Amino acid sequence: MVWKNRLSALCNAICNTLTGWLVTGMVIIHLLLLPLLFGAVFYLIKESYETQFVEHIRSTAPLYAQMVGAEDEEAMLIATLDEILLSGQVTFVELETTENRLVRSSMSTPEETFNEDFFFGQHGDHVYYIAIPVQDAAGPPFATLRLGYSEHLTLEQIGRTYRSGIAIIIGYFVLSTFFVVLISIILTRSIRQIGETSQAIAQGDLEQAFAVRTNIGEVNQLVDNLEHMRMTLLQDRQEIQDRETRIQAIVANMAEGVVTINDRGIIESFNQAAEQIFGYRADEVIGNNISMLMSASSGAKHDEYIRDYLRTGVAKAVGQRNREVMGRHKDGHGFPLELAVSELTLGGRRVFSGILRDITERAAQKALLEYQATHDALTGMPNRMLCRDRLQQMLARSRRD
Repeated sequence: MVWKNRLSALCNAICNTLTGWLVTGMVIIHLLLLPLLFGAVFYLIKESYETQFVEHIRSTAPLYAQMVGAEDEEAMLIATLDEILLSGQVTFVELETTENRLVRSSMSTPEETFNEDFFFGQHGDHVYYIAIPVQDAAGPPFATLRLGYSEHLTLEQIGRTYRSGIAIIIGYFVLSTFFVVLISIILTRSIRQIGETSQAIAQGDLEQAFAVRTNIGEVNQLVDNLEHMRMTLLQDRQEIQDRETRIQAIVANMAEGVVTINDRGIIESFNQAAEQIFGYRADEVIGNNISMLMSASSGAKHDEYIRDYLRTGVAKAVGQRNREVMGRHKDGHGFPLELAVSELTLGGRRVFSGILRDITERAAQKALLEYQATHDALTGMPNRMLCRDRLQQMLARSRRD
């Protein structure tokens, strides 16, 4: 079972290559055409041998009939029949006179019977029988000469031709297979080199050039097109790298903090201003959840906010600008932030970018202004504005109750 699996795997590996397809196609074409081609050739050769055999008989048999017709005495007639048998071409000879008297050679086989043939191998006895009238120069036929020619020599010639033809077919098939394999190896060598270079480029090595040259114009055209594509990719990558470098430099040197997270709330980038705002280095926060930079109450609900937004599309923070939230410093104290969140799609991924600004001083100043507006500057006691505000709040509360 193991060797069967290995053989099956080997066959699959061969059939899935260009060499395997070329050899398989060649074998199929030869299996379809060679039997027809060589079958027709062998048939014509066989017919040629058989026709030559029959024509030879029909040209020599009348000569034998003339030899027999020239003899008058029976003894000489039998000697002539013996001479015909000794010629090596004839295996059977007898003479039947018009009086139905049979005269046979002294070397004839008594049990052999005459059965006239009209084409080669007619009766399957491997002897071609023919009857020729015998006459002398003075009158009509006085007898019939019956001859039997052996077909074995012609059959042996046809057999040798068959064997030679089969050897030629095998040799032709082997040579064809060899040259197909050789040509396919030469052809696929360049294709393999192209594949290796393409794989290296796919892995990011755009410096690997398509240095392949063959005598096949189509392959060279393919190599030129791939090399042009590689140079275009190399140029595009360089432009992208330059653009990313500029963008990273701009983001890194922005006065506002810039933080990007993925759709799971994991921090992916953290610029220098964000480091100054939160007190963390970038490598300390990248890969962690954004909740580490938020107040405890907001951080606990942040992942749920993202899931709801991705599911419903209803935004609570995305797209809103100048939204005030509470951040959490590395030392644990909270401080106010102004936040603007936007959504981006990069490489098919959803990314959220937040621009942050520490508004601690602005919040303190705002609180101071509110205090000064509602308290007396000398005594620090609440003034009429604060009392009026508190009164309005109490009235509004009483109405609700």
